[in-house]
Amino acid sequence: MKAYSELIGVAQRGGLITYSELGIGKLRISQEWLYRKIGWILGACSHYEWMENRPLISALVVSKETGRPSKGFWGLPGIPSGLRMSAKVDELDPLIATSPEQDEFWVREVDKVYREWQGKSVKE
Repeated sequence: MKAYSELIGVAQRGGLITYSELGIGKLRISQEWLYRKIGWILGACSHYEWMENRPLISALVVSKETGRPSKGFWGLPGIPSGLRMSAKVDELDPLIATSPEQDEFWVREVDKVYREWQGKSVKE
C-alpha cells in the first residue's frame, strides 16, 4: 500500500519517480531479487488500476538512466498487443530501446494517470 500511495502522490503532483526514489533502491539485496520485488509491486499496482478501468499507474516509474519505464512495464495488462514485450527476470534491462509508438503510448498513459488522479484521494 505504501508504494501505491506514493504513486498516487506522484500522479497528483504531475511528476515521475525513479525506481530508487520509490524506495526500492535503498535495499541491499541481489539484483535478481530486486527485479522480482519491484516488478511484483508495480505490476500489482497497475493490475489493480487496470481492473478499475484506470490507466497504468506504474507508467510514472522510470529508470534514472533513461527516464523511461523498464521492460517489465511493456508486459502489463492494458498494453496494446502490438507494443507488448515479454520480460524474464534476467532480461529486465532498464536500458531497452523502445519504438516511437511505444514512446507515444507511454506519454499518453502518463497524461491519463495525471488526469485520473488530479484532485482525488487514495480512497476513491
